Parts: sequence; C-alpha cells; structure tokens
Amino acid sequence: MDSVGEREDDPARVPPDLAANTYVEQIESLAQQVEQLSAAVESNRIVGAGIGIVMERLSLDRGGAFIYLVHRSQESNTKLSIVAQELVTKVERNARAGGGSALPGPVG
Repeated sequence: MDSVGEREDDPARVPPDLAANTYVEQIESLAQQVEQLSAAVESNRIVGAGIGIVMERLSLDRGGAFIYLVHRSQESNTKLSIVAQELVTKVERNARAGGGSALPGPVG
C-alpha cells in the first residue's frame, strides 16, 4: 500500500485502456462460462429424458437405466449425451408416427 486506504489493485490506479481490456476479457470469459453451462444443462436434460425412457420401457430403476445408457455409450464409443439424444429422438419420432419402442433388448 502506498498510502492509508489505497490498495495496489485499486481500479483507480489501473490505466483506463488496460482496465477496459481487463473488463472485456472478464466479460468474454463470463459469456463463455454461460455458454458452457447452458450446454451442460441441456445435455443433462437430454440424459435425464433418456434415463426416464429406459426406466419406463425396460422396468429399471434410475441407476439401472443410467448403467444401461452407459453400456450403450461404451459399446458404440459414443458420448452418453449423444446416445441419450438419439434415443429421445427415436422415441419422439415413433410417438409422432404412432409407433412402438425405440429400445433394443437389454445389455447383457
């Protein structure tokens, strides 16, 4: 500290152009975080819907349905969220067409 009550990290001591750059970088970082969190929330919703579909169609509990999707993901070397999205899409398509289940048999 240079004098009483003055801090070295005080924004008033930072040159205005540097302060503006710092704020822009912070805003860009926050915007990126918001984008990532939004994608994570959507992915979580899709996986949750997939779990619900598997629970209902295969009479599994939540843990069993999650494991089922994880096995499908690992077998196909595909992200869990993509496996769930494909399942949800198939079920929605079948529902619109009045069709049946989109699930293959249980993983064994």
